[in-house]
Amino acid sequence: AGKLKNPRDYFINLDYKTYLAACSQGPLSWQVVTALERYKYDLLERGNPWDLWIEGLEEAKALFAELIGARREEVTAGCSVSSLFSSLLSALEYGRRRRIVTSDLEYPNVTYPVLMQRRRGAVIHMIRARGESPELDPEDYAGAVDEDTALVTAIHVATVNGFRQDLRRISEIAHARGALVFSDAYQSAGTLAIDVRREDVDFLSAGSLKWLLGVPGIAFLYVRGELVESLEPMDAGWLSQERPFEFGAEELSYARTADRFQSGTWSVPSVYAAVEGMRIILEVGPRAIEERIRGLTERAIERMDERGLRTMTPRDPSRRGAIVSVVVRDPPAVERRLREMGIITSARGPVLRLCPHFYNTEDEVVEAVDAISSIAGS
Repeated sequence: AGKLKNPRDYFINLDYKTYLAACSQGPLSWQVVTALERYKYDLLERGNPWDLWIEGLEEAKALFAELIGARREEVTAGCSVSSLFSSLLSALEYGRRRRIVTSDLEYPNVTYPVLMQRRRGAVIHMIRARGESPELDPEDYAGAVDEDTALVTAIHVATVNGFRQDLRRISEIAHARGALVFSDAYQSAGTLAIDVRREDVDFLSAGSLKWLLGVPGIAFLYVRGELVESLEPMDAGWLSQERPFEFGAEELSYARTADRFQSGTWSVPSVYAAVEGMRIILEVGPRAIEERIRGLTERAIERMDERGLRTMTPRDPSRRGAIVSVVVRDPPAVERRLREMGIITSARGPVLRLCPHFYNTEDEVVEAVDAISSIAGS
């Protein structure tokens, strides 16, 4: 996969750490370390290289657009999905269409901004996931979306158990009733070959610190081009305007691109890192990564079955992302024990998450499951 003979050569410490926690923070690559050093030296040598920083931000937006099949002008950046989504929500008006349909699988970065819309007149309809996994079905949305619905939120891959939604089908359901669709792709960007045209979503957002191999402090928002100029966010800052440096402005002049959802200054070091992380993903190839992860997650589930462990992750590959969760007693304690063994995982709620990426091997996955089984039985 990719231009390097061994994909592990991108990263610093994979020879002595088994890294299975990209759902929380991706491993550190040589390219990102070099980029952060370059940021330091740019400061030392140039003082205030805003031209370089703007150039880097534009490259980051373009790379994210390439990753999801969008145009550059349809993508903007901010410090977090929470801030970008809040800006987007502030552009919605709750007149005839007052309902927002969401689900209990959404990460809180979506749930809380949605709940806050009640103060602006929105009515929130919460779909509840079912089953041991738990999962949703597109028909759950069909039963919830009506002619009064303004927006549907559909997380792409669920954080706790890796359940993957059929965004295309959900978009068909929502659009048939005149509603818009937002998807949080934080746990899928970098692991799946995303195409916003194919999925037909209106908005999609993700950040760089997890599967995109960057660091905290920057996220991206896609807004379908045909919708951009019809949306005027109330929650926006100086960088949302066409003339951000105009002092004493007396009128708003929104940017004509998705940049109208920008707020204030982004985390500049995070921009440096995001560019290098996304370059790696594109170099290896999203389709190759998706195929690799499918095999690794399948092997993890097989080994859990062999060891008598219970997973909450769907077994159907088409309904599964890169997260494989295992039910254990006291997940944070198991996570700590594994870290002492050099195996990095991520506890969340009632489960421990194993999250293989393209750099992992089947042996690592098997050894991690065996270690969990040993700890669980001790």
